[in-house]
Amino acid sequence: AARLGGLDAVLIFYGLLGDEARSARDITELRRQLRVNFDSPVEWAAAAAATLENSSHPDPVIVAIGSVAGDRGRASNKTYGAAKAGLAVYMQGLAHKGGDKQKRLRAVTIKPGFTDTPMTDGLPKGGPLWSSADRVAKDIAAAVKGGGPIRYSPWFWRWIMLIIRLLPQPVM
Repeated sequence: AARLGGLDAVLIFYGLLGDEARSARDITELRRQLRVNFDSPVEWAAAAAATLENSSHPDPVIVAIGSVAGDRGRASNKTYGAAKAGLAVYMQGLAHKGGDKQKRLRAVTIKPGFTDTPMTDGLPKGGPLWSSADRVAKDIAAAVKGGGPIRYSPWFWRWIMLIIRLLPQPVM
């Protein structure tokens, strides 16, 4: 930050879908998924918050990539979903802390749905629920400029996930 003359935004974008079946029987795989999807991004966010709280920029922001998978537990990706849910809650806490100050530190979690990226290479693609990485990038750029603390990408995932969160457990 000092070498750059300060920071106005920190973007934390990485993840690992991982092998859910393997993580159920291999603690090393479980730890790897949690390390990549929760521990590491939270550590980066904490360091970024400490730096950005002292920023001279009028609207410092941290933006982290979460997932719609963090909105409801599912057997097929419970480790990934749990890690992304934890990251989203941490980011909400940062956003709440930022709201207590005269100069706000914004913390935003981007929650993409199905996105055509290398992480989803093994999945069948197509249909109206799939998005391009470029589409998600536009939502990320908009989040850097304003808004938060949660932004679904594309926008329609907000309503899909609301319905999914409200479904009774037996229906899930």
